[in-house]
Amino acid sequence: MLNEDENIKKNENFTILEITHGNRHMKEVYNQIIDFAKEFQVSRVVLFGSRARGDNREKSDIDIAVYGCNDFDSLKIKLDEELWSLLHIDVINMNSQYISEELIEEIKKDGIVLYEKV
Repeated sequence: MLNEDENIKKNENFTILEITHGNRHMKEVYNQIIDFAKEFQVSRVVLFGSRARGDNREKSDIDIAVYGCNDFDSLKIKLDEELWSLLHIDVINMNSQYISEELIEEIKKDGIVLYEKV
């Protein structure tokens, strides 16, 4: 789990608390995503979209990009089963060959690393 003082985005001092604007519920959701990433031995999870940019609404979905997951389908099912009632989570498999260049650029531009295996 992330502590409030750990860096999220490289070269910047974002914390889970800052990207959730102090919303305890969202902090719990992000920490649950991180726990699942560890369980499925994911190499990296990046938050992108409106929640990463900070222009989200209360009911905006959560967009995450997943790198290095050998069992992506099971991870996606687990996220859907465990977190679906909270908010919709759009999970992108970055190891897929069908990712558009536009999406890759959006993730590079706005993405905030939630988890990275060391």
